[in-house]
Amino acid sequence: MSLAVTSYEWFKAFHVLPAVLWVGTNFAFNVLLARIDVAADPKGTAKLLRNIGWVGQRLLAPLSLALLIFGFLMVAKLDWDFPAWIVFGLIVWGYSFLAGAFYVGPRLEPLADQLDAEGYSAAVASKEKTFTLVARAELVLLVLVVLDMTLRPG
Repeated sequence: MSLAVTSYEWFKAFHVLPAVLWVGTNFAFNVLLARIDVAADPKGTAKLLRNIGWVGQRLLAPLSLALLIFGFLMVAKLDWDFPAWIVFGLIVWGYSFLAGAFYVGPRLEPLADQLDAEGYSAAVASKEKTFTLVARAELVLLVLVVLDMTLRPG
């Protein structure tokens, strides 16, 4: 029995680990957002949103970059082309990264501040519903990528 691990296996391990943590954290955030009653607990929701922002900047952004880098290293190591299942993964990665960096991330603190200042007003409700929709769409896409990467259709 050989205990040697190839560079490809290391690349794969360091690609899969960030993927699991990224998708799992996203799933947990969506569960927490679904469970909280924003109208009844605007201060608690504001605190949750701030924590999501903190984790997103310090954990999810670096994990997503590690996932991408090690994915490219795997492709290069095996001299693969870019079949549709990899292209789909890259498109969803791009959507998720851009949504986090330019939509979700910048809106978390202002939404939390607005919840603290005015409670669950009509303006806050509208922003919160849009925010939740984007977060759920991202989760669905990330789950589809997990299926895509595991099944490798085509």
